Amino acid sequence: MSEMEDVKRTESGVFYDLEFNGDELYDKIHNGKRLTIGYDSTAESPREWDNSWNLSCSHERYDLGDENCRLNAGDYDSWEEYGEALREEYDIVELVPLYMTDHSSLALSIVAPNDRWDSGQIGFAFLTAENQKDLADTYGLTDLHEASLEVLKQELKVYEGYLNGESYSIMVEDVNTGETIDIFGGFYGTDFAENMLVAFIPKEFAEDVFKTLPVYFPSLEQEQSKSFEQTQEVEKTKKEGVDKALETSKKTPKQINIQEPKKKGLKL
Repeated sequence: MSEMEDVKRTESGVFYDLEFNGDELYDKIHNGKRLTIGYDSTAESPREWDNSWNLSCSHERYDLGDENCRLNAGDYDSWEEYGEALREEYDIVELVPLYMTDHSSLALSIVAPNDRWDSGQIGFAFLTAENQKDLADTYGLTDLHEASLEVLKQELKVYEGYLNGESYSIMVEDVNTGETIDIFGGFYGTDFAENMLVAFIPKEFAEDVFKTLPVYFPSLEQEQSKSFEQTQEVEKTKKEGVDKALETSKKTPKQINIQEPKKKGLKL
């Protein structure tokens, strides 16, 4: 008898742990469904998406930022000159220095780090007048500067997750039929509440996933007043918006807003 046939005969309510290989963080069967959470080997760079901010970077070891707005740093004597060249080339309304710390993992920031040995400026993030108008249509004119910076921080956080190999996918299968019920990828970062992966976890697996992978829910550990169930309900509301967008917008996955995961294999 195969392992799958044996699983089908297991008692209802049991979480049967498969643990097939090291690429999977979670792989269990429960009540006829198999849930697998693992690394997304097909994840694309978030810089291929329709971002609000442009990243113009230069680094001797890493290929960073947006290729279409990258300048040759060797042509300039300082980052100030590099920034001025960008202003001459593009209709820039916001220009922000971009820093990176390279110490076991990569960290991006718009504030100069205190680490003088493993960090430094790698370029600039800039917002064009056209993209600022799009943000104004979304957030309004009040506190637009602060709202724009929050968007930038979010874009950098997603990109940082990609650079560090922190890209995840989730798949739900029907054990009895072998049918794939759902498969989503493009969850960047190690907090499954913040990157919305939590919204795609089937209800019957929710508590077991949380108990099995507590390190992937740091924001829930920090916010003791909010239960796991409450967080999942909030994220499910966001998921409904994602599903609606996928059905009605007819956009390719890379054009979807950065908070929204992509459905793997989706044909629009």
